[in-house]
Amino acid sequence: MKQLLVLISAIVLSGAALGQDNVSLPAGTMLNVRLDKTLATLTSREGDPFSARLTQAVMLGGKSVVPVGATMQDRG
Repeated sequence: MKQLLVLISAIVLSGAALGQDNVSLPAGTMLNVRLDKTLATLTSREGDPFSARLTQAVMLGGKSVVPVGATMQDRG
């Protein structure tokens, strides 16, 4: 589960830079996401693609840098 959160964080951080100049979030920034599809140890394998959406905006300096509903995708 921790690896999944790290992966989602990396995806969001890379996506946060789109449309913004030089956006960097502090290490350890918490992201609240909802997976679009269930991941299960019996059916999911390492490298399987998945997607999720932010349930809370990512804020930096009192400004939203990634909006609620932003989609994250891992392509495996």
